[in-house]
Amino acid sequence: MVYASPYTDIDVDTAYNMITNGSYPDLVVLDVRTQSEYDRGHIYETVLVPHTELDARIGELTGRENHEIVVYCRSGVRSVTASEILDSHNFTKVYNMLGGIQAWQSAGYPVLDATETNMGQDASFWMQWWFWATATSGIVVLAVTVYFLKKREPPTREAPTLPAEGTPEYSP
Repeated sequence: MVYASPYTDIDVDTAYNMITNGSYPDLVVLDVRTQSEYDRGHIYETVLVPHTELDARIGELTGRENHEIVVYCRSGVRSVTASEILDSHNFTKVYNMLGGIQAWQSAGYPVLDATETNMGQDASFWMQWWFWATATSGIVVLAVTVYFLKKREPPTREAPTLPAEGTPEYSP
């Protein structure tokens, strides 16, 4: 594990891994943008405390002084200020996400907007997963069908046999 003090700059790939790999069960993802910015898109399960309010609202993070905290803003400027504020209040594992949510989105990582909720998983992730799962299963079924149709040999048809002359079935 990596420890930060006073704070450490990390790229979005490192932040994504910290958020998703399960190695940081007490991780706090702190969004220090405004409410309207947050509503336009934020990282899953973030705590919103605008950087201008952080000093006054520091009590909301009481008990997390030794937990990993990933701090982000829009582009990485306000998160530096917020990281410094956290340092001044003796938070020991503060990580400033370089490039902010702009870099996060440029890397293709998911965000939630105000219409989505934190209901255990990112709703857009599950919608995308369902789409690809159903599309993929359809493709697999089609591929298997084509494979067996190509593998199957056409039935051979025997020429009808005519009854021989002199047999009861023979009729000229």
